[in-house]
Amino acid sequence: MDGALSALTQRNVVEATVAQLRKDLGLGPEELPVPEADVFEVLRSAVARRLDVAEQRGELSRLLYQVDVPEHWTTEALALGGVRELAGRTVLRCLQKVVLRLHFSAGSGDPATT
Repeated sequence: MDGALSALTQRNVVEATVAQLRKDLGLGPEELPVPEADVFEVLRSAVARRLDVAEQRGELSRLLYQVDVPEHWTTEALALGGVRELAGRTVLRCLQKVVLRLHFSAGSGDPATT
């Protein structure tokens, strides 16, 4: 995962990750702007707010399914650090999607379109 996290220093990866998070979590640009600094922490905080709301509404499982967060990640995260830890793993999952899409597309298109 450290390799994926290091990709958050690349502007195109940050923008594509934000786009993926917005799509998967149903967030708008005002709720999840593209961060300029402290990218992981800014994204994690925004995602944690969204997950808190989903949990209160009983929609957490559906939302995590939409993001494709592995069930064992959810169980571990909630046991270790609650929603904040789960939010970090949600950001990582979306980042993984972006990095894999970039790797397999080899620059053939916009990484945020899938």
